[in-house]
Amino acid sequence: MTISNEVKKWIEELVPTIRSLLTGKYAIALGGSHAKGYSDIHSDLDFYVYTEGVVPVEERRELIAGIADQDQDCYLNETIDGEIWGGSADFYYKGVKIETSIKSYSLYEKSIQDCLEGVIFTEPTFWTLSGYYNYICLSEVSFIEPLDDRYGIIADWKNLVANYSPKLKKAILESNKWRATFWLDNFHYLSAIKRCDTIYTSGIAQQTLHTQFQMLFALNETYFGGDKKIEKQLKGLSFCPQILLDNLDFLLGAHRDVELLNKQRSLLKQIGESIIQKANNV
Repeated sequence: MTISNEVKKWIEELVPTIRSLLTGKYAIALGGSHAKGYSDIHSDLDFYVYTEGVVPVEERRELIAGIADQDQDCYLNETIDGEIWGGSADFYYKGVKIETSIKSYSLYEKSIQDCLEGVIFTEPTFWTLSGYYNYICLSEVSFIEPLDDRYGIIADWKNLVANYSPKLKKAILESNKWRATFWLDNFHYLSAIKRCDTIYTSGIAQQTLHTQFQMLFALNETYFGGDKKIEKQLKGLSFCPQILLDNLDFLLGAHRDVELLNKQRSLLKQIGESIIQKANNV
């Protein structure tokens, strides 16, 4: 991981305030594109926090207000332990968007253990492209960079996820096999192609692709790194059908021509069959 001196300075200035929001055992890490190593000038700065508790929301709001840019709004969740993904403390600092994801330590640790045992699910949400995969927690642990891990929480978790779980792999493949080709011979999709129902057909194409992506990451025993820069992630896989990479723009497109829509469906079928064949040989 390489980060600029300016970003390092921001981290040093912000971590003490983030630490003051927490109670009990905790860990603070750098996340997002800076931790993954592909940040750019448009990247925000992400802190991932795992904690036993937080101070009351009004106290948190005052602490954040003491360091945040005054001309920008702050956003804070009242609680952090309702869901696996926790809550947020989002604000601007010197013109840079700061996203602080604060998660319940106990909930997150349970989620890690569940996923390693192959207990997975996808939670429908509006803030992700295809739902929240609970096993994203393993990916997160694999790439975050500890900033304050005095209790050894992150170090312990990194040891747990160092090797890709066979049970996780099996669970992802089995739960997605039928989804990867479900629509491709379906009457409703075929009739939508004939009538050039573009919104419907493009939705099916993208939903099918995202399912196939999940299978590809599992087949490669590689943690899915999230919705952003998926193309970069796919290109780094050992096994990824070249026909997918060569036609990605076309596969994602909203076409208004029957011939093009049939070609899109045919490509999706070829990709799906290739992935399922590989999965059946595992």
